[in-house]
Amino acid sequence: MSRTTRNVKTGREQSINAAADAGDASVADESDSEDFTQAERAATILRQVHDALRRIENGTYGQCLIDGGPIDPKRLDAVPSAPYCTRHQTLLDAAPSLAEINPRPSKREAALP
Repeated sequence: MSRTTRNVKTGREQSINAAADAGDASVADESDSEDFTQAERAATILRQVHDALRRIENGTYGQCLIDGGPIDPKRLDAVPSAPYCTRHQTLLDAAPSLAEINPRPSKREAALP
């Protein structure tokens, strides 16, 4: 279980246990859920930025992780941490399970420590 998942679970349990009745528990759970969702989004963005910085250090920034092809500079201007070219990102968005089943990094990314 990840640290974020544990913190979310613990925070929700503490918040619900502190509520005086079912109505308070519902409101507290909804509020906490929003807070934790924001924290999870922030953690995801931080990971994406960290990954992009690693690609800069390794000289692979601006190259699609799937095939090593170039990522359009306009895309990088819009989404600086983009790991995929527009074509591959569109395919991954259309079939999210594909990314889970076969997340193939480029040969350069696979060789990284």
